[in-house]
Amino acid sequence: MHVAILGCRGIPNHYGGFEQFAEQLATGLVLEGHRVTVYNSSLHPYREPSYQGVEIIHCYDPEDRLGTAGQFV
Repeated sequence: MHVAILGCRGIPNHYGGFEQFAEQLATGLVLEGHRVTVYNSSLHPYREPSYQGVEIIHCYDPEDRLGTAGQFV
């Protein structure tokens, strides 16, 4: 199964809360043999294309211009 996780700031976890859950879920699903893609914020400090077998896609995040509300645009 291919699973996509979005709506978080990204993995690896640097924030806590949902990001911690997203990281544990994503890496756990990879260990079970699933393909997992996480859509990271373009502002996330981790710049690699994958993390522990999880594909990472960096998406534009206007938070630096709009504040926290920019995450929802």
